[in-house]
Amino acid sequence: MNCKYAKLTENELENCVLPFIAKNNRGFKSRFDMADIFKCIVHKLKTGSQWQFLFIDIEGIAPPFSWQTVYYCYRKWCRCGVFEEMFHTYLEIQKDKLDTEKLNLDGTHSLVKKAAQSVAYQHRKRGRTSNILVMTDGKGIPIANGGIISGNHNDL
Repeated sequence: MNCKYAKLTENELENCVLPFIAKNNRGFKSRFDMADIFKCIVHKLKTGSQWQFLFIDIEGIAPPFSWQTVYYCYRKWCRCGVFEEMFHTYLEIQKDKLDTEKLNLDGTHSLVKKAAQSVAYQHRKRGRTSNILVMTDGKGIPIANGGIISGNHNDL
């Protein structure tokens, strides 16, 4: 599978991604390649396409699995903390290369369509929003983020 947005080599996938994905101890063994599913998830997160149109955006790909399989694996890995563990391990490996002389702190307000716990009315956006703060190093690599807070809070 050749995804133009997921430029990971097979070596990177085997060493950096697949060790974090848990294997089934009992039950059936998946007939799908987890590396291909991971590439589809990366493509979806980078492009922001809808799950139903995942394979329409990736030209020339007719994988043996459906978008429901990709979504199922994404939700399962989110619940298990696979992506968070990958991120912390990446930061641990790259900590010598981080440019911590310059730290950037930025927040973003996102409109919320459905009611949630951390939602408040933001006059500037004319709607209910949530806010998240992200700290990056000098190169723009995210180091840490705060929790999701209601949109009426100031970034400071």
